[in-house]
Amino acid sequence: MEEADMSTNPDAAATARQSDHVDLDELFRDAPVLKTPHDLAAPELFPDDAEFDEFLASVRADRAGDLT
Repeated sequence: MEEADMSTNPDAAATARQSDHVDLDELFRDAPVLKTPHDLAAPELFPDDAEFDEFLASVRADRAGDLT
């Protein structure tokens, strides 16, 4: 049986949890505003609008299928 490591500092766990905190406003401060689904497309992945629209239709169909 393995032994668990234990800390003698009762505040160590609380400090570790707090260090992972990220303020969402700060994280997305310089992110562009997305106005259409096309704003999410990477040009190298979807060379034209028709292919991107086909991808979106496929995703929507998959999601709709999961709802039934």
